[in-house]
Amino acid sequence: MSTLVLAAAGAAVGSLFGAPQLGWIAGSLLGGYLERKDLPDLQREGPRLFDLKVGGSMYGQAIPIVYGRGRMAGNLIWSSDIIETAHTTVQEGGKGSGPSVTSTHFSYKAHLAVGLCEGPIAGVRKIW
Repeated sequence: MSTLVLAAAGAAVGSLFGAPQLGWIAGSLLGGYLERKDLPDLQREGPRLFDLKVGGSMYGQAIPIVYGRGRMAGNLIWSSDIIETAHTTVQEGGKGSGPSVTSTHFSYKAHLAVGLCEGPIAGVRKIW
């Protein structure tokens, strides 16, 4: 808001000297400088998981026998709690000594055991 007020005041003073455009520019620059000094550092936080439901297991579920390739849902045998890791980065102000921005992103992991099928398998290509 102070940028607009100072720009208008600068244009009024500049019109006395025959250059209202230069007064507007000078007032805008002064207002922008004063507003940037008052801004606190910005903090951004990425999305977080609060109640993630891991796929369940069922007692007595049939164990599939697969020949070749096949898509299947596994049977969850064991799962640890979800582990959240915060990654914080600080970006300093750019032109005109702008405010610094603190960004926090989160990554998640869990340790689990999943039963797939009966017998040996050659490998798992994709997990959704």
